[in-house]
Amino acid sequence: MNTTVANSATVAAKRAVRLRPIQRITDGLTPGQFSVYSLMFERGEPRDASNLRLFRGGYVDLVRLTGLSKRGIQNVIAELQAKFVISIHQAPGYHRSQTTVYDVPPEQTILDRWFAKGLRYASGKSKNLVTIATVE
Repeated sequence: MNTTVANSATVAAKRAVRLRPIQRITDGLTPGQFSVYSLMFERGEPRDASNLRLFRGGYVDLVRLTGLSKRGIQNVIAELQAKFVISIHQAPGYHRSQTTVYDVPPEQTILDRWFAKGLRYASGKSKNLVTIATVE
């Protein structure tokens, strides 16, 4: 008996994009990203008169402080840089004692950056930052 069955798995259903407006920093960061950011901010040392803080430490320091894996920390740091949350103030040197120094701004500064770039919404589990023009 030969019957033909249509394969419905080949037809991808269009998924509705659900945008969440950004009002607080936690609206644009995953819980893991926020925990690493807040730890870096708390442990950072104040930089001159601005509210910006400098966090001195490498992946190993962050692994020890957070309990995440080294690969997990590498991913979170890359995501925080892509979301304009942190930036490298001073790259590490070749010697073991020379660790990376990160600029870690306060929450309001990050929100101001996002809004200046038109990033007002977050979408998906990874909380991708989007403008209204990005959405189809």
